Amino acid sequence: MIKSRISLPAQAVLQWRALPDHGGHTEDRGGVPAQWRTVAANRPFLLFSAAMIGSSLGCAASPAPDTSAPGTGPLQGEL
Repeated sequence: MIKSRISLPAQAVLQWRALPDHGGHTEDRGGVPAQWRTVAANRPFLLFSAAMIGSSLGCAASPAPDTSAPGTGPLQGEL
């Protein structure tokens, strides 16, 4: 497991501070279809999303280690 050099609360605060302020928007955005068009037009977001989905699928599709053979399980050498 990779340990982070920054604690989760500190990371949450840093991420929250980096987000743009969207509080109290009252203008009409054109509904859900218009919002989806905005998302679909955001090429960096689509590339990032595709990479994350591919990574997740790649991890899920990789075979698990064979633990049926002696000495290959999590308790190697133990009875």
